[in-house]
Amino acid sequence: MSVPWVDTDVIIRLVTGDDPAKQPAARALLRAVEDGQLTVAAPYTVIADAVFVLASPRTYRLPRPEVAALLAPLVQLPHFLVENKRQCFAR
Repeated sequence: MSVPWVDTDVIIRLVTGDDPAKQPAARALLRAVEDGQLTVAAPYTVIADAVFVLASPRTYRLPRPEVAALLAPLVQLPHFLVENKRQCFAR
């Protein structure tokens, strides 16, 4: 059985709520992952891209500690598979 992949857009829509049309779907998807009803995967580059977008002075301008606080709970979900999960927030 194949595990569906999540892209950066889903993560950004979920944490920012900047697209009212897409955020409910992102929230529902991640709620299913959190509840263990669905397993998804993402390459570590998706997490890195989300960090870049959220912290970028051209887009959301969030401080990196805030970005880490937003993304860490997602990455740590047992049914959210990430390549090199330990390195996502290594300093």
